[in-house]
Amino acid sequence: MTFLIPDDMPDPTEAAHRSAVVDLLGPVITAAGGRSLVLMTSYGMLQAVHGELEGLRAGAGEALLATDSFWEGIDVRGEALSLLALTRLPFRVPSEPVLQARAEKLEREGGNAFTGLLLPMAILKFKQGMGRLIRHREDRGIAIVLDPRILTRRYGRLFLDSLGWGEPVIVPASEVPAIVEAWFREREMDS
Repeated sequence: MTFLIPDDMPDPTEAAHRSAVVDLLGPVITAAGGRSLVLMTSYGMLQAVHGELEGLRAGAGEALLATDSFWEGIDVRGEALSLLALTRLPFRVPSEPVLQARAEKLEREGGNAFTGLLLPMAILKFKQGMGRLIRHREDRGIAIVLDPRILTRRYGRLFLDSLGWGEPVIVPASEVPAIVEAWFREREMDS
């Protein structure tokens, strides 16, 4: 497996993140011939990405754009899923009533809601999402994380270490499509 992280993506809290994701996903999905799963954390992002990428259908193969439940439980083996893209780290919205109540209880007991609740939940979901790519010992693929916080925030190291896959390849976003294209071209020549 190849694990890529573009080091120059805008922060997900910035409006530019959505367009940067779309700009990168178009050529990457095309280079992969479809065979892609793009995991997102909101329906707003899903609708925006779908709307922008809808024209890719002709000749690009199939790509599945998905949210919450697809971060776990989906099992696609073999070449049908060869590219996985995570648009952002899967932090839950802290204002969800049950989560908010748990966070308030934790804080009352002297804990920290972010490090004691939100971060561990996000790391678990991240591992589950990344696990969609390699489901069998013969599976091969490329994983791309499009959230720069995995590199820029202290907690990002916890996400990376949770995988146990070694270090990702960190490159500018402009280089990602060529890397993906070369990866698929090399696999086709090996076949």
